[in-house]
Amino acid sequence: MRIDESVLMVTDATEGWPEMPAHVHVYVADVDATSARALEAGAIGMQEPVQKDDADKRGGFQDDGGTA
Repeated sequence: MRIDESVLMVTDATEGWPEMPAHVHVYVADVDATSARALEAGAIGMQEPVQKDDADKRGGFQDDGGTA
């Protein structure tokens, strides 16, 4: 979904991403720095930032509330 200039991605659980309380994608200016700050603050790393088959570099982490 696109809300103004923000993109909200919603999906069901998949083989690679099991069911969880919430799975949120947030676009940031510097994925590597944001990921590092989250891990330093205690987040659990789920995927190091990587470039896949599109223009978006993405990584993943989970907070202490279970949101990934």
